[in-house]
Amino acid sequence: MRGGLPLLHLASQSGDIKFLNVLLKTCPNSVKDLTVRNEIALHFAVIHDKFETFDCWVILKQEDVEGNTILHIAATKDDTEAMRWLIEEMSDLNAENLIGI
Repeated sequence: MRGGLPLLHLASQSGDIKFLNVLLKTCPNSVKDLTVRNEIALHFAVIHDKFETFDCWVILKQEDVEGNTILHIAATKDDTEAMRWLIEEMSDLNAENLIGI
């Protein structure tokens, strides 16, 4: 970890697809790594508008400490591009966060 974040989170945040793919291939269990806020690296991709990394991901339903999935974060940001992609990929569109959205 660098600066308290797992490497996969940093690669996702930066949009470094080559490094992200290397990490996913060499450390596939790192997709389960969480921050202290219970965020997976894909949360960081959405927060930092790194949509080019989405194709690297298969885990989409992880919730952070507030019950937010990636779709919740994209909706909060009113990010239609991310929401469109996530709606096509997510199986549980009825998931609610802790405040019921």
